[in-house]
Amino acid sequence: MDLIRLINLAKKEPKSLEEMGLKLSEETGEVAEAILKYKKSSGSQYKCGTLDDLKEECADTLLVALSLYFQLEDSSIGELNNIINIKADKWEKNMKIKD
Repeated sequence: MDLIRLINLAKKEPKSLEEMGLKLSEETGEVAEAILKYKKSSGSQYKCGTLDDLKEECADTLLVALSLYFQLEDSSIGELNNIINIKADKWEKNMKIKD
């Protein structure tokens, strides 16, 4: 993943912070829909969804989230890395690990 390219694209993004937040919500909904289709959940059996479709929706969500982050004032790769490490440590501490 080329974070420098993503940062440069984020800086060119014309959407406002509010619009980016709404776009992130939209993409999250598309991930949920892709999961329902892929798992052929109740009410979604007639819809066809592949694992690749689900992966693409996840990637779209990540791109929008990263774009939103890098539009924030004084955001940096180093800061993001630090925040993610802190969050990952917390996640690891709180999850139940399966044997």
